Amino acid sequence: MPLMVGRGDWHDNKYKYALEVSSLLGESVAKGTGFSYSGLPLCDTTNDFRIRIYPSTQMEKAFLTQGPRIYMVVAVLAFFFTSTLFVIYDRCSEKRQQKAWHTVEQTEQNVALLENMVRERTHELEESNARIEAASAKQLEHFAAMSHEVNYAPS
Repeated sequence: MPLMVGRGDWHDNKYKYALEVSSLLGESVAKGTGFSYSGLPLCDTTNDFRIRIYPSTQMEKAFLTQGPRIYMVVAVLAFFFTSTLFVIYDRCSEKRQQKAWHTVEQTEQNVALLENMVRERTHELEESNARIEAASAKQLEHFAAMSHEVNYAPS
C-alpha cells in the first residue's frame, strides 16, 4: 500500500530499504563530485532542506534487466560447448594415435616376417649352393678320374 509522505510524495513501502536522502543546502549539494555549498545562505531562514528519493515500480521496470542472467547463461553454454569440443578433439586424437601405433606394430610384424622369409630363403639358397658345389666337385673328380683313365689307358 503506497504511503503519502508529503505533497505529491507517493512511494511504495516495499522499496523503503532503498531510501536515498540528500541535503539541498549544506553537506552534499553535489553528492557524487565531493563539492558542497558553503556560501551565503540562499534564504532568510536557514532550514536544511532534505530530499528523500525512493525507487518505484516504474523505475524498477525501466532499470532492472535480465542482462546479467543472459550473459551468465551464454558464458556457461560457451564453457560447456568448449569443453565438449575439447573432449571430442581429445578422443579423435586418441583414436588417431591408436591407429598410428597399430600401423607401426603391423609394419614391425611385416618387417620381422620379411626378415624371416629372407633368412629362410638365404638358408635354402646356401644349402642349394652347397649341394651344387658338392655335385660339381664330384663331377670334377669323376671327370678327373675319367681323364686319368683315358690318358693312362693301355692301347
